[in-house]
Amino acid sequence: AVRRMSLIYNQIEEACESLHCPKLETLLLRDNRLRKISREFLSHVPILMVLDLSLNPNLIELPSFSPLYSLRFLNLSCTGITSLPDGLYALRNLLYLNLEHTYMLKRIYEIHDLPNLEVLKLYASGIDITDKLVRQIQAMKHLYLLTITLRNSSGLEIFLGDTRFSSYTEGLTLDEQSYYQSLKVPLATISSSRFLEIQDSHIPKIEIEGSSSNESEIVGPRVRRDISFINLRKVRLDNCTGLKDLTWLVFAPHLATLYVVCLPDIEHIISRSEESRLQKTCELAGVIPFRELEFLTLRNLGQLKSIYRDPLLFGKLKEINIKSCPKLTKLPLDSR
Repeated sequence: AVRRMSLIYNQIEEACESLHCPKLETLLLRDNRLRKISREFLSHVPILMVLDLSLNPNLIELPSFSPLYSLRFLNLSCTGITSLPDGLYALRNLLYLNLEHTYMLKRIYEIHDLPNLEVLKLYASGIDITDKLVRQIQAMKHLYLLTITLRNSSGLEIFLGDTRFSSYTEGLTLDEQSYYQSLKVPLATISSSRFLEIQDSHIPKIEIEGSSSNESEIVGPRVRRDISFINLRKVRLDNCTGLKDLTWLVFAPHLATLYVVCLPDIEHIISRSEESRLQKTCELAGVIPFRELEFLTLRNLGQLKSIYRDPLLFGKLKEINIKSCPKLTKLPLDSR
């Protein structure tokens, strides 16, 4: 009896005939040309636990998932679905749900009806992350990994205000945000995330909040020696106004990718006024700025004058892409 079926990277456009595979546990249909899956196709796989339909951008509609009551792993990323299939919220055994890059999917409902969900991936989806949806995610007791894109300030205040999110947020994307003063991001949120993206936003300042109210700034007279965004690997800033510098990046020792594009107001990656104090702080904390950096992209930064005052030893740097930065006349490269 067939237990595992892999049909990855074929030219399959339709899946219509019923799969009479009562022992099938894994079905991989990733990276095809799927346009249609019939109602009968998934009606006779009662113990199916893993279903991967990702990378099928022409797949817009799905049949009922009611027969798939044993399903534990579901990957719908990079599909063209406009709604979740009927019966999805009845899948009480579902542990993993990937909806990343589902741009046409605008809403999900009653996500808390999946009580055993451990992994929820919503990065770069079209889903409107409302306050209600954030509260539903809050209530999921077994969740340990989350990626999410927050737009138009919807759900953002609740998300950033709950420290529980920091324990399992792998990636955070902020899109179309607008602030008059500063965006306050809890230290714990940055510390746990592997990537942070901000795009199409107006943010005069990113302020990393400490564990108490009087520790709002990581760069200042009371700078904390233990601050380190140990998990942060990727930072992407695209089309953001207001920001003058990204000084807090000094405390991301494992940062591998830095992508800064179309920030018309940024003058320094690391603030010149804070560099002397930062140098001492980094020495005390044992932090070497940008030591793990592999990919650096700086483009369309009309006011950018400097990256860092002193030469840096980019031991792992693989690629530098700098374009349309007319005031940047010197790179902090250590020739050793």
